[in-house]
Amino acid sequence: MTRAARWLVVLAALVAILSRPAPVFAQDVSSAQADTSSMSAPRGVERPAAYRISRMDSARVEHGVPLSKSPTGAALRSAILPGWGQAYTGNWIKAAVFLGVDVGFLYGAAVQHTRYLDARELSEKTKTDAEQRLLERTANFYRDDRNKLLWWTAGVTLLSVFDAYVEAHLYDFRIDPNVESAPSGDGVQVGMTVTFAL
Repeated sequence: MTRAARWLVVLAALVAILSRPAPVFAQDVSSAQADTSSMSAPRGVERPAAYRISRMDSARVEHGVPLSKSPTGAALRSAILPGWGQAYTGNWIKAAVFLGVDVGFLYGAAVQHTRYLDARELSEKTKTDAEQRLLERTANFYRDDRNKLLWWTAGVTLLSVFDAYVEAHLYDFRIDPNVESAPSGDGVQVGMTVTFAL
C-alpha cells in the first residue's frame, strides 16, 4: 500500500469516527420557556399571537429537548475537510459540492506540479539555449497555474468554513410561512407572486 493510500484510509476512518451525530443541547426546557418573557411587548401593549415567538418553538427537538449545532465545531470540521461542516449541519448537497470542488482543485494542482517538474527536468537536460528558454517558460507557466489552483483551494476551504459556521448558527432557526401582519387602517397593499415552472 502506498503512502498516499495509507493517508486516505486514515482520513476516511477519522471522518467516519468524527461524523457520528452527537447532539449539542442548546438549553433546557425551563430556560427555553423563560426566554419568551424577554421577547414580550412593551408594558401595556399586547402583541398578536403571530408575533409571539419562543425559542422552544424554533428549535429542533429530540425527546423533548431542544437541539442545536456548534458553530465552532462546524467551522473546525470544514477547516479539516471542506464539506464536513455542511454534512454536520445536514446539508449533504452543499457538502458534496464543497468537497468535489476542493478535490478537483487539488487534483489540478497535483497535475500541474507534475508537469512543472517534468518541464524543469527537461530544461536542465536540453543543450540549446532556445529550447531551454522555451521549457523554462513552460515550467514557469505550470508553476504559476499550480499556485493559482492552490489559492483557489484555500479560498473554497475558507468559504466552506464560513458557510458551515453560519449554517450551524441557523440550524434551529425556523421560518414560519404563516407569519403575516394585518393591515392597520385603510392602507395600500402591494404584492408580487413569482411562479417557476420546470
